[in-house]
Amino acid sequence: MIPMTFLRKSSPHMRRGVSTPVIMLMVLAALLPAAAVHILCFGWGLMWNLLFCTLWASLLEAGVSVLRGRHPLSGLRDFSLQVTVWLYCLAIPPYISLWMTILGVTFAVLIVKHAFGGLGQNTFNPAMAGFIFLLISVPAAMGGWVAPSARNLEIYSPGNAFQMILMDHNDIKKNLIMSNNSRIQEEAGTVRAAADGATYATPLNRFREIFSYAGIVHYVPDLDQGWTLETHGGVILSLAYALGGIFLIVTGFISAAQPLAFLISVYASGVVVNMLGVGNNFTTISDWEHLFIGSTMCGAFFIITDPVSSPTSLRGRIISAAIIGMVTVAIRTFGSYPDAIAFAALLGNSINPLINKLTRPRRFGDTPPAAASPAAGSGTRSLT
Repeated sequence: MIPMTFLRKSSPHMRRGVSTPVIMLMVLAALLPAAAVHILCFGWGLMWNLLFCTLWASLLEAGVSVLRGRHPLSGLRDFSLQVTVWLYCLAIPPYISLWMTILGVTFAVLIVKHAFGGLGQNTFNPAMAGFIFLLISVPAAMGGWVAPSARNLEIYSPGNAFQMILMDHNDIKKNLIMSNNSRIQEEAGTVRAAADGATYATPLNRFREIFSYAGIVHYVPDLDQGWTLETHGGVILSLAYALGGIFLIVTGFISAAQPLAFLISVYASGVVVNMLGVGNNFTTISDWEHLFIGSTMCGAFFIITDPVSSPTSLRGRIISAAIIGMVTVAIRTFGSYPDAIAFAALLGNSINPLINKLTRPRRFGDTPPAAASPAAGSGTRSLT
């Protein structure tokens, strides 16, 4: 008698022609424009972070697979780990100490992903959870963004960038970054570079200090200033994320409904906030500029569209995206951090089970409760 072998794998069990590795590779391809602009703006730190995080996360993934009785490469063949590493490295400052970067990715892989059951079972987005873990644990280091400039390719060359990430976060490293930022601003003749560097992922008090000191009213500069990395670094990076997201929509790997619902929600919430004049932050930011602040575009196309941590139905995904958009503007307006995408995404992940329950599709053959109640009521009356 031939023994029967049953393979235990996560859903989906009925598959279409496109496999998970293909989807993840397409997502990585869509992130290439943003990664290229990131390196142009901030130097080569991203390259080293991607290299070290990929190696360390792969070792963790292989070790967990062995502990769970699986092949060491089983968790690496679908490329989902690489997508997590890329999103995580793009979110953190490129020159925080290496041990901090490793600590955050360890939390993302071991706690957020595998403690919940591995691929397809995690409730929260691992990349955003790892980012928030570092933001809460080492907030001073997470504020160490460099000013975007084309000169950063020279200032933070591969060799210099490697030395920067090996340095511990101390006054020497902080003063070095601040000195380079000041030199860039003086040469460019603008304080826009400092604003872009501070509003990308740093605490809001730093944002308020720079804006009150510089007298900046709008985050997105006027078009007649010329499109340079010093004046439009944050906007160009946002457009690079949008370009990759449009590529995923055109190729059919994500639906346009979810990013569109999120962006409309962010814009509409910004309109309401500006009309009411409430809150103590971002009161001088126009409605449409909310779309280009920080990681809004990254969140729209790469964070909230995560198939694992999103609701299952299309209606549920649209509702979740709208809620995340409103929470994003609310945190920016009333909270302590200018870039609220990560916090809003995790809050959205936490209510997705409730959204799934409320938007559960009706099974084929089931009778809606409203249609079934009259017949049930009449039958009860005839029996009595």
